[in-house]
Amino acid sequence: MIAHEMTVKLQVLGKTCEMHDDPNIIRIKSRKMDHRSDLVIFISLNGETEELVEACQNLSILQVTTITLTTKVNSSLNKRSDMTLLGYKSESSPIPDYEVRSRLSLNVIARVLLDAYVIRTSDTSDTFTQKPHRSSF
Repeated sequence: MIAHEMTVKLQVLGKTCEMHDDPNIIRIKSRKMDHRSDLVIFISLNGETEELVEACQNLSILQVTTITLTTKVNSSLNKRSDMTLLGYKSESSPIPDYEVRSRLSLNVIARVLLDAYVIRTSDTSDTFTQKPHRSSF
């Protein structure tokens, strides 16, 4: 849900943006990104999702910039990402057998990140000289 909201907002801002949640697509796309024009934003509550970690490793080899939104400071994704924005995750889960903890902190971080992007790029005198960036989740 967070990634979908970010995707829509970036598309409204005129950015070419894709969101993927299929593990196979994530793996394949991570081998075909271009460091000159692409930026990848990962959103993972625990930062240990296998396909995201693998994708981040692939992107690091290709020198594609990566940003991670997560709640686990020592996660594998955090260690491989160029920049990590950390949110809070409670220790206890309302339903112990399932990962249903609140993602509110990641939602807030995503919102602040997008708002900051809009503020930094809203200078209309520079609108036509900015290099387009593709983003993927």
